[in-house]
Amino acid sequence: MKNTCPHCEKPIDAVLTITQRHRNAAAKILEKQHKGTAMRNHINQRLHLVPMFVAKVAAYNGVTVDELLSDSRRRERVQVRHALMWFLAENTTLALVTIAGIFGRHHASVIHARKTIPKLLSVADPDTVGVVDLVVDIAQDIWKPSNT
Repeated sequence: MKNTCPHCEKPIDAVLTITQRHRNAAAKILEKQHKGTAMRNHINQRLHLVPMFVAKVAAYNGVTVDELLSDSRRRERVQVRHALMWFLAENTTLALVTIAGIFGRHHASVIHARKTIPKLLSVADPDTVGVVDLVVDIAQDIWKPSNT
C-alpha cells in the first residue's frame, strides 16, 4: 500500500482527520458511479479483461494476487479486495456468486463489500477513498471506450 495519501500527499499515518480534499474525492467517485452506465455497458462487452484488472489493481496497491486471494484479513488486503468486489458488482453483469468465486469467497462477502464501500466513501474515509479512486482510474484505463 502507498505510504502517502493520493489526495492530500500527507503520510497515511498522519491523516487522522478527514480533509476537504478527501470529501471532494469521495464525492467525485460516487458521481462517477452514477454516470457509469456507458462504462458499465463497455465493461460487459469485455469481461475477459477482469483478471488483468484484478492483477493490476493488486500490483498498484503493493499486494500480490496470491495475497489478495488468500484468507488473510489484513486491512490493506481486505480494502483492495472489497473495493474490487464492489466495483465489479456495481459495474458488470457478473453474478455475485461469480464475483465471489474470482476471489475465493462466498457471495455474502460481495454483499458486505457492496454495503461497506459506499458507507466508507460517504464519510470520506481516506484509505478507502484512495483505494477506490485507484480502482476506478485503473478500470477507466483498461476499459477505455474505443473511438472507432
